[in-house]
Amino acid sequence: GFAFATLVNGNYKFAVKPNGNTGFNTSTPDSQIHSLSAGSNYAAHFQTSSTTPYGVRINASSSSASAGYPLFKVEQNGTVYHSVSSGGNSFIKGPVGIGITPTNTALDVQQTSGNIFRCKGDSSNTRFSVGASGACTIEANTGNYPLHITNADSGDKGLKVEGITHLA
Repeated sequence: GFAFATLVNGNYKFAVKPNGNTGFNTSTPDSQIHSLSAGSNYAAHFQTSSTTPYGVRINASSSSASAGYPLFKVEQNGTVYHSVSSGGNSFIKGPVGIGITPTNTALDVQQTSGNIFRCKGDSSNTRFSVGASGACTIEANTGNYPLHITNADSGDKGLKVEGITHLA
């Protein structure tokens, strides 16, 4: 049964089940908000006209919730394309493009100036960076090697350097 339902020409447009599940264009909502789009339109659209707009907030307010429960998930026919879990872990089924439309590479990044990629370590110091020009920086301030290359597949090959080089 229903606690409340609205039908147009025999089709459910809005339905509230006794358990509180609410459906838009469905008579069988399986969660608190369940929207079914039967056409080529989005199933949901959130818009604000505020001059200081916020987007969509997802908040798991239970402090006893275990890490790993999905907060956000995008899937189609059982294939997960993007998810964020309560533990903060994220999953993106690639390819992914940042500043560029991705090709068949897992991650494509394009930027015309500054750093394309940067890893920071202790004291927020940059430890590894790749600049837009292709220049790489590797830094370490411990007794460890700043660069350690291991090739487990081919015993006699390690590092190949081409072009003009200067090793101090």
